[in-house]
Amino acid sequence: MKKLFSHITLLELPHFLYPYCNCLWIEDEINCLVDSSPTDKERAHLKGKNVQLIINSHGHIDHNRSNYLYPEARVLLHESNHYLVESEEGYLKAFGFDRLLDEYGQRMYLEGPGYRPRPADGTIEDGQVISFGATSLEVIHLPGHIYGHCGFLFPREGFVFTADIDPNRFGPWYGNLSSDIDDFINSINRLIKLQPEMLISGHGLKPIISGIKSSLIRFRDIMFQREEEIVKLLYRGKHTVAEIAAEMPIYKRFLEPQRIFYLYECIMDWKHLQRLERLGRVQRQGDRYFLNHGIRPSNLNLG
Repeated sequence: MKKLFSHITLLELPHFLYPYCNCLWIEDEINCLVDSSPTDKERAHLKGKNVQLIINSHGHIDHNRSNYLYPEARVLLHESNHYLVESEEGYLKAFGFDRLLDEYGQRMYLEGPGYRPRPADGTIEDGQVISFGATSLEVIHLPGHIYGHCGFLFPREGFVFTADIDPNRFGPWYGNLSSDIDDFINSINRLIKLQPEMLISGHGLKPIISGIKSSLIRFRDIMFQREEEIVKLLYRGKHTVAEIAAEMPIYKRFLEPQRIFYLYECIMDWKHLQRLERLGRVQRQGDRYFLNHGIRPSNLNLG
């Protein structure tokens, strides 16, 4: 737990630990929790507090895991993500796991992190200003990770909470069916133009107060580097999503459970192939992808 400003406290995540994230606790005329997946140790700081409002950046469980523990609180979430928090079926559908996993795999995916449905009570949208008293935030729609993913600008304090735009060595994650790489690039570029004084992400080990622009650029450019790897694989004769995923251009190695990370790899590779097709670098023939005439790794321009 770290006091950031007079009304804003950071419930810290000491290291990456799924299904948890950094959360903001705003104690003001209206008490608000921004994302609700702190560790049990950090959530203990809220014992006896009146949580009146919860604002979720998006519908993934590692950002709303504790919503159900505060039945009296009003929950706000981008309308496009409501189906993720309303039912198990909706959550699985967002990943394509209603079709890609058998019943055992689905149960494991839901029960492992402790999924509990808790429908949202209202919506948030780009440009919306929410006041808590002395403190307020502005909603910034930052799609890409998933459509409906939002960040929160605190203009008086000069910082932005970016949720899963999370500058780290692994890089962007876009393994949902509604994820979009072009959207992700545009969202990062929007943050760069915003020039915040401090950036707090959902899984960063500490707030970033210097080198924010360069951190975001490095994070964004990982997507271009991955795409270059996929073009090299196409050039070497890997033409299906499965063939490309087997080379692991995203993950490099699969974590446990490997089946889940393989599916993430497939979806993210497919997202890159879709973008390459839109850019005119690739053509699709059935389930196979081929570089267009004249396109080679040596003359690729993806930025």
